[in-house]
Amino acid sequence: MVLEEEIKIYKPSSMPLKKVEQLEEGNMVYTSKGDCFRCTKDDSDAYYFTEIHPSVLVEGEIMEELTDNQLELFWKLSKNELKKYNDDRA
Repeated sequence: MVLEEEIKIYKPSSMPLKKVEQLEEGNMVYTSKGDCFRCTKDDSDAYYFTEIHPSVLVEGEIMEELTDNQLELFWKLSKNELKKYNDDRA
């Protein structure tokens, strides 16, 4: 038997967490595990995700279990990771 885990995706900087209801090409999203991805679409209109930066969460933590203070810190740390990503691309 194969168990499928539903991947929850969230809007960046949302407090409280807001699920992404509709994927849009070019938008950034975060998974429950805190990984940051950009949505892309191919010619057949299928969505793919390209990792922008790995999670800043401690292994085993998930975003849904963070307190408000932890979530606020998560977004600050993620923003710093995005800045590093953008600096590396420049």
